[in-house]
Amino acid sequence: MEITESTLVYELRLRQNMEKLLAEGAILSLDDFGTGYSNLMRINKFPFGDVKLDMSFVRTYFNEANPLLPAMVKSFQASGIKTTAEGIETKDMVEALTGLGCDILQGYYFSRPLPEQDFLAYMQNQPQSFR
Repeated sequence: MEITESTLVYELRLRQNMEKLLAEGAILSLDDFGTGYSNLMRINKFPFGDVKLDMSFVRTYFNEANPLLPAMVKSFQASGIKTTAEGIETKDMVEALTGLGCDILQGYYFSRPLPEQDFLAYMQNQPQSFR
């Protein structure tokens, strides 16, 4: 389940609801990190299993050699939080972000959005390590 960064403004009630979802076996992912209100200290107050780095944040790293992305990935790793990098469009991006330690990569390099049946067929043709 993805929760957008701006939702964190309502902390107490959100935390209570997140705990209920975790008790039911959900894995929570913070979506759109880098576009809003969060900082690393606030994120650590919530039980996220994954943080999705917004594609604008990822592009800034490649276009401007911004050193924040590697530091963020390392900080999340140290906190036991996985990272998903969004907006991946080239093999160079795959290699660089994998080298930084991003756990999951998402973007048009792998596939455009697909209807359910096409997605299922696509996944059946992928190696297990891709999933």
